[in-house]
Amino acid sequence: MIPICMTIGIVHSFTTTIPKIPQDFFTDIIQTEAQNVGYFYTKENGDVCCPTALQDQTYECKLETQYMVGEISQQGSKNRTRQSNMVIWFDNVMKQILLKPASSPSSKHKWECDSYCPIGKDATFSSLTSIGKCGPEPTQCKGKNAPANKGSMNVRHARPYNNDTIDCDNIEWTETILGLPASINSMYVTIEDHPIPFLFVSKLAPGGKQVQAVQNLSYINFKSMDFDTNGDTTFDIDPDSIKKCPINSRCNQLHGNLINRQRLMEKSEIDDNNDKNVQLIYQQRPNGQTEKRDVGKYQPPNISFPLDWQSLIEFEEFVNKGGKVEEKSGDICCSYDSPACVVAYSQRSEYQYYDYTNQRLRIEQASLDQINIIDYKTQRNLNVRSLNGVETCINYCPLKPGHTIMHPNPIDFDYNPVKDLGKTSWHGKTAEKYLWYDSFPILNHSIPMQTYTLFVDESVEKHAVPLQQFSDTTPLNTTRVNRERKTWIKFTPGAIDPTKFKIAKVESCPRSC
Repeated sequence: MIPICMTIGIVHSFTTTIPKIPQDFFTDIIQTEAQNVGYFYTKENGDVCCPTALQDQTYECKLETQYMVGEISQQGSKNRTRQSNMVIWFDNVMKQILLKPASSPSSKHKWECDSYCPIGKDATFSSLTSIGKCGPEPTQCKGKNAPANKGSMNVRHARPYNNDTIDCDNIEWTETILGLPASINSMYVTIEDHPIPFLFVSKLAPGGKQVQAVQNLSYINFKSMDFDTNGDTTFDIDPDSIKKCPINSRCNQLHGNLINRQRLMEKSEIDDNNDKNVQLIYQQRPNGQTEKRDVGKYQPPNISFPLDWQSLIEFEEFVNKGGKVEEKSGDICCSYDSPACVVAYSQRSEYQYYDYTNQRLRIEQASLDQINIIDYKTQRNLNVRSLNGVETCINYCPLKPGHTIMHPNPIDFDYNPVKDLGKTSWHGKTAEKYLWYDSFPILNHSIPMQTYTLFVDESVEKHAVPLQQFSDTTPLNTTRVNRERKTWIKFTPGAIDPTKFKIAKVESCPRSC
C-alpha cells in the first residue's frame, strides 16, 4: 500500500480515554485512497508504479488511487454536510442539494435549491469525525471491536499539504459486516484540552486478513462552528426552494465527486479476468460489441499459417487510465495527487503445443510448474502434474458449451477488412504489417472499439510465421486505455508429438469446477 499517511515513531503511552470530537465544524480535507495489489513499488515522492521491464518473470500489478481536496462544513447536530455548493441533508429532507444564490433580492435567505438528487431511504448520516458506530458517546462502545485509545503516536498529514509531524492519540476500532471484521480504523486526535481530529486512516481488510485498500482523510485548519449564530449563512437555504426543486439529471456523477468516508467499504477489487485459459488461446471480442460488415468485393490478404505448431509465447497486458509512463523505464505510475488513476500490468510466458488437426492444445507455464491440456473433443480442460515422473491428471474443468478450437490464423477475416500496411522493420528483421478493427455501429457509421496490429514473417514460402500482435482498446476511437501484446518466440510449424497429450488417469480424473 502507498504510505500516503505516515505514522512515525512508537506508541508513547496507553490510555482508555476516548475524546469527544465536535460534530459541528469547518475544515479543509485532503482525501486519498489506494487499492494496490501484486508487484508494485513506491517512489520517494509518493507515486506508486507497476514495473514493466522485469524479464522472464510471471507477475501482475494493479493500482487504483484517488486524490481529492475540498472544504467541508458539517452540522452534525442537524445531520447535514456542505462541500462547495453541495449540501447533503438527511433527517426529513433526504436530498443532496445543489445550491445557487437566492434569486430574489428580497429573499430572507442566502441560498436556494437549484436541483437535487434523492438520498436512499435507508441511508443514514455519517459524520466525518465519528469514532466507531456506537452512538453519540464512544464510551458506550463495548467489546473487542470497540474504539480504544492506543496511546500517543507521531503522525503527519497526507501529502502534499506538509511534512510536519505532530503527536496525536490513536483511537482505533474495527468495523464489521455480518459479524466479521471489514475495516481497521484509526482516528488521530490532538493531545490537548479540547482535542480535534488530525488524521483518519481506514484499512479495508475483509475478514481481518490482508489489507486490500487504504483511505486517508487529513483535517486541516479544523475549527468548531456554531452555524446558527453570528450571522453565518453556510446552511441558510430557502426551505420553500427545497420543496419546489427539480431533480438533477447527473446524480451519479455528482455523488461520485464528493468526499466520502464510507466509499472505501463499498470498493471492489480491480476487474480481473479469471478465465485465463480461454484468454490465452485466442483473441476475444469485447462483450459482443462488434459489427459484422459487408465487405463487398474486398479480398483479404492471402496469408497461409500452419495448422499445427509449437512456440514459446509471451503475453503482456497494460491498463492505463490516468497514469503516466516513465520515459526511461517504461513503468506505469499513478501520481499520489492524481484525481483518479487505474493502472494494471501483467506479464507471463508459456509454451504452447497447438494441435489443430486433433483439436487439442497443451499449455506449459514453467514459472508456475503448471500444465493444462485442453481437449476440444471431450470438452475438458485438464490440470496436469508430474507424479513420480508420470504426467497425471489431477482434476479437470468442463469447457463452456459450444467452445471450439480456433483456426490458427490470428486474423479474423469475418470482421472489418484487414489492411495490408506493407513491409516494415520489426526488431531488425523484415515483416509484413496488418491492421484491422472491431467496431461498434452508431447510426450509419462504424466506430472502432478495438484495434489489432499484427506483424508476420512471410519470408518462408510454405507458410507464414506470426511474430507479434497488439490488441488496443480504444473506446469510440478515443485514447487507448488497454493494450495486450502477444509475441511468438521460436515458432516451429509441424505435427505435434502425440506423447505430449498422453496423460495418466484421464478417465478417473475428478471434476473440480
